Amino acid sequence: MLSARQLRTAALLAALLVLSTGNSAPATFGALLQRADESRSADPQRFQQFLKQLNSRVGEASNEEHDRLRYLNAYAVAYSGDYAQAARELEVLFHQVGDPTLRFRVGALLANSMATTRQFSEGLLFLDRMLELLPEVGDQEIRHQGLGVAALLYNQVGQFELGRQYAQLVLRNSPNPRMRCYANQLLMESLYGLGQLPNDDREFRGAVDQCLNENEAIGAGLVRSYMARVLFKRGQISEAIDLLQSELRAVEDTRYPRLLAEVHSLLGELELAGGRLETAESHSMKAIEQSGAQEYSLPVVVAHKTLSEIARQRGDDRAALAHFRKYAEADKAYLNETMARQIAFQLARQESLQKSRTIELLNKQNEVLQLEQQVAEQTAKYNRAMLALLIVLLASIGFWAYRLQRTQRSFRRLAETDALTGVASRHHFMQRAGSALSRAAQEHGRIALVILDLDHFKAINDGFGHPVGDWVLQQAAEACRGAHLLGRLGGEEFVLLLPGHDAGQAQQVAEQCRRAIARIDTGAHGGRFAVTASFGVACTTSAGYDLARLITQADQALYAAKRSGRDRVCRYVADPELASVD
Repeated sequence: MLSARQLRTAALLAALLVLSTGNSAPATFGALLQRADESRSADPQRFQQFLKQLNSRVGEASNEEHDRLRYLNAYAVAYSGDYAQAARELEVLFHQVGDPTLRFRVGALLANSMATTRQFSEGLLFLDRMLELLPEVGDQEIRHQGLGVAALLYNQVGQFELGRQYAQLVLRNSPNPRMRCYANQLLMESLYGLGQLPNDDREFRGAVDQCLNENEAIGAGLVRSYMARVLFKRGQISEAIDLLQSELRAVEDTRYPRLLAEVHSLLGELELAGGRLETAESHSMKAIEQSGAQEYSLPVVVAHKTLSEIARQRGDDRAALAHFRKYAEADKAYLNETMARQIAFQLARQESLQKSRTIELLNKQNEVLQLEQQVAEQTAKYNRAMLALLIVLLASIGFWAYRLQRTQRSFRRLAETDALTGVASRHHFMQRAGSALSRAAQEHGRIALVILDLDHFKAINDGFGHPVGDWVLQQAAEACRGAHLLGRLGGEEFVLLLPGHDAGQAQQVAEQCRRAIARIDTGAHGGRFAVTASFGVACTTSAGYDLARLITQADQALYAAKRSGRDRVCRYVADPELASVD
């Protein structure tokens, strides 16, 4: 099953690899080949007709034309949605083709197809090999296409700084109007991922106008969504709603599920913030409908969170809890997917580093062999010098092996630790918690789990800025550190695993953490504000040794703490209305 971002890759592929369309019918094989190349994304039906003619006349093709036809056939396979088959054909062609420009185009489509089939590590490796050919490609449009694919792929794996650099590289080199539209959209996407969207509305409007002039409604719609987020952050809720509503019909006409889900999800958030619950509910439901099979995309996460808050404000606790569970499940899956892509990037980088080190070591070994041959031919006068050189080379090999080992350890620490707070990452916590529960089940021991969520954290971010919010998260994590396992589930939510504790003992630990968080001194950041947290406690006595059930019960207790007024500890009981509150 393809993710929402992968489907988006497929939609952008045709636009990034487009050329102009001619009018007259070709007479020769080469002319027909050129017409097919020019029409492949502008007029897919005509492209298929050209391709049928070319395949029937393949005997007329030169070697170079035959390679180009193989590329177009693979492109047709990818366009039909069979990205796995396209990737297999393109990988063979990439190793066989001699022309650097065609090889560059093959590499761009191959990297894109592999990413679409979730082969991110392999896609990134071929992207690197494609970019190595960039100095040999003279056609500026083809260069821009490859750079656009790089920006798109790096954004997909969460490397937004690299995505920004490649998008800006396209924009600085006079791209054609359609490529400028997509480069602007990719730039806005990377800036959004970096949290650096511009505050100047003119930049957004210029990017939107550029896309509209090229009839690229998808690009225009995505840029508008980023502009609406900036307005939302400023508190200009009505202006953000008006911006999205004014072009909602054009967005719906695109029938592009990812864009529709994004816009409706954002409208749901905005309408909720404006107090219009019915409208917010309608947009959130549409966002979920448009996501279809992509049930763990970011718009789905946001839509379920909005629906949970709507139900809470209406007093419908059952519906609020149901949507909160779906939100938690979708958010967990989305974070896991994001982490998997980031790990894929790190693995690709590590594999590339290993290959370069291996080549370097082989070169060193070749030098050693050559020197040994010279030693055999030289007199004893040079033997000592050759031995010394051999020692230096072996030391160099040992040094690089040591460096590589350190790099691997560093990647392992990155995967296990939350970068902001220094506590266990979500994935690492789940692994360790699962192992601890397995051991406890064998020994019939007790384990308690505590989930805590900072109260009104969004208000802290909005009122004092994200740097202060990050500082609060770090202080909260520090306040809860101890002999137990502490992890960050995501956002402002943390989790503690307490082996050997029953629910009562865990409640005491949670209370100590609650008091420590409440004592956080915020005066050093230019204004005093309270920092509190709500806690939910569950134990294997009620949940058994199933981690998912243990988390669910702790979540229910946390929700009871929130509902009871926040800044308190609740212990799970079978009836949520009778939750034990400290």
